[in-house]
Formats: sequence, C-alpha cells, structure tokens
Amino acid sequence: MKICPKCGARYPDEAVFCKSCGTKMDEMNEAASGEAQPQLASEEVKPVEKEASKEVKPEEEEPSEESHAETPAPAAVPAKKKKFPVVPVAIGGAALIAAAAAVVAVNIFVIRPSKAYEEAKAAYEAADYEAAASQFESMGDYKDSKELAAECVTLMHYENGKKAFNNGEYDKAVEEFTAAGSYKDSADMIKECGLASHYAKAMHLSAYGNKEKAVEELILAGDYKDSKQMIYNLLIELGDKAAGEEDYAKASDFYQKAKTYKEVTGKDDVINYGTAVKAFNEGKYEEAIPLFTKCNGFGESEKYIEQCYFQMAEEAYAKNDLLTAAKYYRNTGKYVGGGTVKRQEIFYGLGKKALEEKDYDKAAEYLSACGQHYEDVAQIGKEAFYYKGNKLLSEKDFFGAAGYFELAGNYKDSKTLYKESYYRSAIDYISEKMFDSAKNWLEYVGKYKYSQDLSNICDAELAYENKQISKAASLYAKVSKKIKISGFNVQARKAAVITESAFAKASGEWTATSNNTFVKHTKKTRRYKKWKKWYLIRLMSDQYIDVEYSANEDGTFNLEVKAEFCRFMNFAWSQYDVETDYMTVEKEFKNLKKMPSKLNMGSGVTIKYSKGKYTLVFSKKVKSGSSTTQYKATVKFKKSV
Repeated sequence: MKICPKCGARYPDEAVFCKSCGTKMDEMNEAASGEAQPQLASEEVKPVEKEASKEVKPEEEEPSEESHAETPAPAAVPAKKKKFPVVPVAIGGAALIAAAAAVVAVNIFVIRPSKAYEEAKAAYEAADYEAAASQFESMGDYKDSKELAAECVTLMHYENGKKAFNNGEYDKAVEEFTAAGSYKDSADMIKECGLASHYAKAMHLSAYGNKEKAVEELILAGDYKDSKQMIYNLLIELGDKAAGEEDYAKASDFYQKAKTYKEVTGKDDVINYGTAVKAFNEGKYEEAIPLFTKCNGFGESEKYIEQCYFQMAEEAYAKNDLLTAAKYYRNTGKYVGGGTVKRQEIFYGLGKKALEEKDYDKAAEYLSACGQHYEDVAQIGKEAFYYKGNKLLSEKDFFGAAGYFELAGNYKDSKTLYKESYYRSAIDYISEKMFDSAKNWLEYVGKYKYSQDLSNICDAELAYENKQISKAASLYAKVSKKIKISGFNVQARKAAVITESAFAKASGEWTATSNNTFVKHTKKTRRYKKWKKWYLIRLMSDQYIDVEYSANEDGTFNLEVKAEFCRFMNFAWSQYDVETDYMTVEKEFKNLKKMPSKLNMGSGVTIKYSKGKYTLVFSKKVKSGSSTTQYKATVKFKKSV
C-alpha cells in the first residue's frame, strides 16, 4: 500500500486514482518520486528444479590408441543388446510426475491469478469499472484485489451518476452519486441534481403554459443556470397578461415580485393601481388613497379615491365623529353621490347647536359650510357671520373676511366691510409685487377709496413687465401723490418709470429726414476778401442714429449711441470736384439720472434731443495761411417705424 501525498489516504500500489480525493496515481507517483516503494506481498516464485534422472550405463572398454589407426574395417560382427537396471527407471518416472505437478501448481496459483489480475487492471485503466470490479472480486484476497474492487465500484457509481445527470435522469443520478459516497464532488453533484431537476420541471411547465408553477420550480432551482432571469421574464409575462385582463391587483403582485430580481420600468401606474385596489378591498382606505393618487388617472383611480373617502366618512359618521365624517364627505360628489347632502346636514346641525351656545365663531364656520342647502342659514347666521368676518379682518385674513361679510348680507355695515376686505387684500398683494392677484381682488371692490389708483399701479407694472415702458409711465402719471403702500414706495417707483420712459422713448433706430450740408472757403487779404460756399442739396440715404439704454440697480441709466452721416471732405472751386463721405461716431454715456438733451459725441459732432427728435450737427474749420475752410452738416432724424 502507498500513502496519497495530497490527502494522506492509503491506496493500493496498482490504483490509478486515489479513492478518497480522486487524484490520478501518476500525479501522486510524481509527487512521491524518490521515496522507497514497498515490495509486493507476493514475490517472484522460484521454479521447482527438475532432478536429472540418473541413467545407469554398462561398462564399456575404451578403445586403444591403436584402434584409431587407419586399418581396414573388420567384418561386421552382430552387436550385443545393452541391459538397464529396473530400479533406476522407476525413480526417474516419479521425478517426472513431481515436476509436472509443480508446473500445474505454478500455473494455477501463480500464473493464472497474475494474468487475471493484469486483465482486471487493464479493464480498470480502460474505465470499464463494472468488469474490473467483477474480476477483482472473483480474485478474493489476491494482492490488493479487494481494495481495487471497492474502488472500481465507487468509480462505477460516480461515472454512472455523471452519465445519468447528462441525460437528465436526475433521480437515477442521485442514487448513483449517493452510492459513490464521498468520492470527489459526489455530495455537490447530489445538490446539483436537485437544482437541475427543478429547472427541468420549470422548463416543462412553462412550455405547457403553467407559468406560475414554473416560477415556483425556478425559485427552488436557486442560482442554477439562468433561473433568476427566467423568473423575472415569467413574472413580467404573467403581470402583462393579468393587466390585459384588467386584474390589476394580480398584475401588481407579479410586477412587485419581479422587482426583487431586476428593475421593472414602465409599470408604476399598474403597480400602484393594483396595490391600491388590493388595499381598498381589504378596507385599508387611508393606505389606498395615496396609491390611487400616484396613478395619474389610470383606470378608475379617481372614482376609487372618492369611494375611499366615502367609506371613511361613513365609518366616522357611525361612530358619531361628525366633523371627521364631514371632512371626508367633502371629497366626494363627482363619482359618489350623497356625500354632499350628508355633509351639509352635519354642519347645519352643528351650526344651530353652536348658535344656541352663543359660540358665534363655530356657528359661522359650520353654517357657512351649508351653502344654499337651507334657506334660513343667511337669516339665522348673519350675526355670527358678521362676527366672524370682523375677526378674520383683524387677523388680515382678507379673503376669509370678505366671504363672511358677503354671507352677512345687509347686516350692519357688512357690504362696506366686504369692499374693505378686498381693498386691503389688493394693497397687500401690491406690496408683495403680485400685481395680477391685486388686480383680480380690485374687481370686487369697485369704486372705493383709492381703488382706481391701485388699479392704475397694477396696470402700469403689468405693462412694464411687457416692455411697454411708455404705457407704464402714462398710467403711473395718473396715480395720486397721496398713495402710500407699506413695502412698496409708489412715488419713487412712479418717478423711476417715468424717467425710464424718457430713455425708452429716445432709444431705437432713427433715420434722416433732411440734411443741410455745406463746405465754405474764405480767403482774406489787406485789399479784398474772397469766399465760396457749396451746398449738398439732396437728401443722402443711409444716415442714421442708433440708441440703446440699460438700467442700473441704483436707479441710473446707461446709453450707447452710434451715428452715421454724410459730410463734405474737401473744397474745390468747381462744385463738381467737391467730394463727400460717410462719417461714423459712437460713444457710451454712463450713470445718467435723466435723458440728456445734448450728447457730445466728439470729433466735432453733437447730437441734440428735443421733443422726441434728434438733430446731429457736425462743424469743423481748417485754416491754411490766410484761407479758412469750414465744413458743416446739420441732419435731422425721425424714429424708424
């Protein structure tokens, strides 16, 4: 026997594999090279030596030397018969029989077993473990036949198990791997057979349409092959089918399960809807409402929401929790009828009870919720409404106050206080620069105090937002100097808009309407004065002024001005020899507090602004000795359409 250098188990000398760890013997022999090998139990069998049979010969006279001489052969003499003793012959026969018996014994007990052993080993090495096991078993205790027989049986079961596994015969494979004991990965293969069996069943069930059962089998298959991906695919398929059949609760359940394996996209509405329907059916209305809300109108979610509120209202009403019931009834009416009437009945009863207790605050609140359901509400509740309106007005709840003063009708000064509520609400909105809202509330005020001025402020600011600066300035010009609003300096804002409107009015592109352009040459001496003057008599095109403005945070303004005009550029004694060209000037003016009436552009150019029109003046003198040449151009502009 040898010891496995890998796992330490003992194994027979002739074994091809270690029966404990399965390592091939050649590998172990290489690992164990250099170690002393034990001798086999059976050494060489020495053959039995045959005794030479002693043959007794009669004595004969040796021929003399002379007899070897070459002499003529004598005449033939008849030879005498030799005689042998009897006893020596008997002894020789017995020896032969003994030798034959020895040969037979060697053949039976040595040669035949050795040959069978080699044949068994050949079957072992050829992986014919069944034949090898049978042969080793038939050899009894010869050498290590018992150990090799057991090893062959183990290998036979392991190989049969692998073959059965590959053929999909998992139950048979389990039996074979179990019989293989702890050999190699037999224990792992038994587990693998179980997983593979569930996977195979799942494939069969899925192919025949039983997908839910297939999912159950795939879950049992664990991580085998693509089990998890298959589970996800089948759950999505089942969910889609249920959704197509409008069984959203079931569809949601399938999609939710699929989420545990992989992200599910595009199914949120169905998931929320199905989960909500399930919660609704279980009476979990508060849990169902937010889920239905997330559905974005999917299915009958809006109708379900009303049903949830109605059911909760009914439960609260049954417990005499009337305020809670009324709150829930308020969310019904579009799809579920009866809730509005019940709510009004509740508040009417609570309002009358509060009036009896002189609790005008609650009475006004409850009775106002009745609407027009009861004709006597306005009459019996007017004092409570008036009280509640004044309270809310003092708390600056102007909208709420206006509502109660409206319900109070002609009671005391309710109508005036109704206007006051909206008037003060509009002022609050203006202070917060919410001009649209302020304008809306002023529509309810009508002619009251400075309501028209407030309306002009709102219109001016809305026009300003739309870049209609001139219109805004015009509206602000109508606003009284007496108007003051906390948090919004009306007069300062008015002045700023009017100032800006001047810049806005002066901005834009302006085109020439006329030009008065000439060049004059003057020459002076002691005796005489001589001069000549040429005029440009036609209107030149492409003369323009471009003005842009911007506002600064400190209330000042910046101007960017660019102008192009035509001028004479030389003097000649013949008018036809005088030449013209276009001159361009541009300049930026910063931190202006108001629109200037005169802009010095440099290079002899001045631009004047008056009464909404521009006039450009260019003037230049060139002296040379006693001569002076004067260039001048005056161009008037109007705003381009």
